[in-house]
Amino acid sequence: MRVLVSGGAGFIGLHLLETLLEQEQHLHVSVLDDFSSGSREQLENLQNRHHQRLRLIEGTVTCPQTCMQACSGQQAIVHLARQSCAPHSLTDPFPSAAIHIQGSLNLFWAAYRQGVGKIVYASSHKVYGDSSAVPLAENSLGKPLTPYGVSRYTCELYAGLMHRQYHIPTVGLRFFNVYGPGQIWGEQGPALVTSLIAHLSQAQEPIIFGNGNQSCDFVYVNDAVSALTAALHRDIPAGEYNVGSGQRFSVNEICEELQTILKRRGLNADIPPRHLPQRPGDMHHGLAHTALAAAELGYSARTSLADGLEKTVQWFVHLPPQKQQSILENFQRTLQTSPRNTP
Repeated sequence: MRVLVSGGAGFIGLHLLETLLEQEQHLHVSVLDDFSSGSREQLENLQNRHHQRLRLIEGTVTCPQTCMQACSGQQAIVHLARQSCAPHSLTDPFPSAAIHIQGSLNLFWAAYRQGVGKIVYASSHKVYGDSSAVPLAENSLGKPLTPYGVSRYTCELYAGLMHRQYHIPTVGLRFFNVYGPGQIWGEQGPALVTSLIAHLSQAQEPIIFGNGNQSCDFVYVNDAVSALTAALHRDIPAGEYNVGSGQRFSVNEICEELQTILKRRGLNADIPPRHLPQRPGDMHHGLAHTALAAAELGYSARTSLADGLEKTVQWFVHLPPQKQQSILENFQRTLQTSPRNTP
């Protein structure tokens, strides 16, 4: 089987490649990535270990010709390419539109023209926007709160059209807050869990937007990858599926759990967070209803929050000190320029 993974050098992409190449010896994988935010070094390390089954196509989904060439000979596509780390889409709405709308359409159309048999693509819980439903089922859509959310929803609309009019099976996974080892950037800036770890481990005030009572559904990256592999291999109805843990925790609770983990490692992590004004467009609560994914994908989140945070801390504290410091400094610069409501 030949599979194209767009954005394969990114956080989720690298974890997916590791799983596919280690566990499925019959697969040949091509990666389309422009390295705007992905890791060339980690991808090349994978290439060295699996050079006969892993091919790199350096380019961007915003180029129709590149997409057409990349889709040639592929049997399935996993579309993970997304807007790179910054800026927040309320500050600059154009990057998210270029990647998630134009780039996705380029890739979907190329898949159709090249006879690709299936498309699995990443969407986001940001499509739920101002929905007040708890938990959020797939039909609980509200109005997106940011250009990023609009771009993700538009991608879903195009995917649905490709299935209805061009008969390509399209499966969208609405990821909630994916976290884990290797994550630097989240959907709209520094990844929350990694940012908290970076600040606390360096005896710096962790930065939290708002009062910290906003709650999120956090899903460990290995669980997100299990949903992707199931969507790739199972014959399931086209459409969108939530991928979360089915539990929610406040940002304050995440910070407190990380403080506990770091203190067990002998670090002075009893540092009160610095609360900045709530960012416009942030969702106040998010909890995934995962019954549909369980029924069709056989999906369930198997990693507890405590275990996932422990593994993420272990990854970060074993990075070279200069790398830890570089991540922290990049986070601090970005967080200070994030869009905010007036207090």
